[in-house]
Amino acid sequence: MKQARIIITFACPRKCAGCANSYQSLLKQAVQLPINGLDRLKDYDGIMLTGGEPMLQPDRTIKIAELFHKEVPSAKIYLYTALHKSNDDMENVLQHVDGVQFSVHKEANDQDIADFQSFQALASRWKNKSFRLYIDKSQKERAHIIPSVWARVTSSWYSEDELLAWRSSGLPKDEELFILTKGDDKDDQLSENTHMRYGARRCCKIW
Repeated sequence: MKQARIIITFACPRKCAGCANSYQSLLKQAVQLPINGLDRLKDYDGIMLTGGEPMLQPDRTIKIAELFHKEVPSAKIYLYTALHKSNDDMENVLQHVDGVQFSVHKEANDQDIADFQSFQALASRWKNKSFRLYIDKSQKERAHIIPSVWARVTSSWYSEDELLAWRSSGLPKDEELFILTKGDDKDDQLSENTHMRYGARRCCKIW
């Protein structure tokens, strides 16, 4: 089963220690994926939209998911996020993805835990979607986890060295890392906005 992990933004309001998408050994092997070349993934079974934090710009994330559905119609599309500030935004995104991997990191504060509880309550109503949870072991006592909501719950997090010791690529078998780029069509409708939602600043942009 071939999986494509797509970094659609590097913008993120957090500075989590050990963020996997900041591991240089992984980024060096990432393949540039032009927005007008998504059909190259037609043989992939799963598309994982990650960042950065895709939910900083939910409308942009929806447009990207729609493009993947069009160009890779047989693939399941999953969103990786640690941000939930609006039920409306998440409800809109859930209409365009097959599931969500939600993360509660070590640095989570009281508001983050409350936002997680809100997301979990929303997810419990979407029976036709797949939800997975990563929660740092230090946060488990603070969060009330409803097992029936989640297809999988894990607290395992690996350093860059641990990933490379596990597999030379640092990635799971049959998974490839891509970075979404603008391409040659000069269509900037999916460009990242300078001012993102929820007061976050763009730390660096893809295009």
